[in-house]
Amino acid sequence: MASQKNTRSQSTDWNRREFLKIAALSASPLPGIFVSASQGLSAEKSAAGKTLVVLELAGGNDGLNTVIPIEDSRYYNARPALSVGKSQALKMGKDALLGFHPVMDKFHELYDEGKVTVINNVGYPNSNRSHFRSAEIWHTARPESESTRNGWLGRTLKSRNVGALVMGDDSPPLALAEEGVQVPALQNLDWLDTLFSSSGRELRSLFSKIQKRRLSGDLGFLQGATQATFTQLGKLEKIRNNRPVVEYPNSYLAKKLEWTGQLIAGDYPSKIFYTRMPGFDTHARQKESHERLLAEFSNAVAAFQNHMEKVGKSKEVVLVAFSEFGRRVQENGSQGTDHGSAGPVFVVSGSVQGGMIGNVPDLANLYRGDVKFDTDFRSVYATLLDQVVGVSSKKVLGKEWDQLKLFTG
Repeated sequence: MASQKNTRSQSTDWNRREFLKIAALSASPLPGIFVSASQGLSAEKSAAGKTLVVLELAGGNDGLNTVIPIEDSRYYNARPALSVGKSQALKMGKDALLGFHPVMDKFHELYDEGKVTVINNVGYPNSNRSHFRSAEIWHTARPESESTRNGWLGRTLKSRNVGALVMGDDSPPLALAEEGVQVPALQNLDWLDTLFSSSGRELRSLFSKIQKRRLSGDLGFLQGATQATFTQLGKLEKIRNNRPVVEYPNSYLAKKLEWTGQLIAGDYPSKIFYTRMPGFDTHARQKESHERLLAEFSNAVAAFQNHMEKVGKSKEVVLVAFSEFGRRVQENGSQGTDHGSAGPVFVVSGSVQGGMIGNVPDLANLYRGDVKFDTDFRSVYATLLDQVVGVSSKKVLGKEWDQLKLFTG
């Protein structure tokens, strides 16, 4: 009896000692590796067989200076300092009433090739001009409630585990929140180098020993959560070392889309990738800053789409870019624009029909000085859920929404 008690005590001490050692070692910069790989590698295959990349243009992108109403004199009258001339804009078709900002030449090329669909005037009823509240509405897809604490993608993941990753150093957004759902943030792929450093080798050695033992409690949970990670290190290392077949620009967004592209090209099983580009709250001296943002967006997204084409995944991957609201039609006294209402959403893929959905912004018929919405953002979500992710949009959004004619076939 004493011998059995002593054995149990030694085992408990060993478990506690090893758990603390592992916890200390894994405090190194391994960004959610344990949860990330184990959840991603156990994810179900998307029923629609496609991957969704969500890009949030945070701060409220100025849609009117992104997709410009080049034939409307009201636009030029409202923006004497900020307007983009008709001759400068990149026309969206031969007799187009709209044109892209001139710095968006790479994006314009994708549009001309039929790989971009622009959904004009996207929003929701009684729009809110608060960053926090409007972003919350877009993230939860429940404008009628201010107490919703789960997001449309979180509910998606609870309905069907297709795996998700937040790309970059941002905390997981409300869009991915849901009870019982954990979505890790992956800052970059360089953490694999850490696993092959001296501390990484020690960590892997410890886990190799632990996998041979029957454990319970905290250590048992850690064992289960990391088993898939360490059995798949070879594949993850291959993804890390398989450099993109296209050259990405040297920018904040491009780097995040490059990591996303590497994971997708390497068949990492997550089917939802979320990333964020900040800086679009352009209240003052907007002209130069907005140009830089649009150029970064255009060049990074074009590189990502080209990457997907080179690896044969252009039709399987869909990127959607949105912002929590547009900007006011009238420029302000600081050569900027204030919070508005509806704005454009962009969908990029080799499987989109291309072109435009929705009307040209009607600047003669505004809502509190803002562009009125004519496409509810939940119709965009419903189309993506049903036709890309393969999850019932009615189950996630609570009701049926009109499907948009986004995709071919």
